[in-house]
Amino acid sequence: QFCRVSVGDTMDIEKKTVATDTFVFWDMVDFPLPKDEIDSFCRNVKSSLRKEGYIGQVSFRAFGHRVHSSPMTVESVRTGMLLERLSSRFARLNYILVTMIAYATL
Repeated sequence: QFCRVSVGDTMDIEKKTVATDTFVFWDMVDFPLPKDEIDSFCRNVKSSLRKEGYIGQVSFRAFGHRVHSSPMTVESVRTGMLLERLSSRFARLNYILVTMIAYATL
């Protein structure tokens, strides 16, 4: 169903509350943040989702580059956020897509 809105028209859109789990996939290489801003980033994402009516659990997954890490493949960026390191951008982006598909079937 489509709605045509002319310039000058206003619409009242009722926000609905949605109780669903939300998964945030963060590519730390293409979208880097200073380490001291990660907590602020997570709070802002959660706050924005709440303002939009999403009230379920918010989980973060971070994806980085293996060369710039410890020998471990999976480590923790912060409490509750796993970091998975992959060897190339191609591998990282493909793994993010596969992980999204896997989460969508939960």
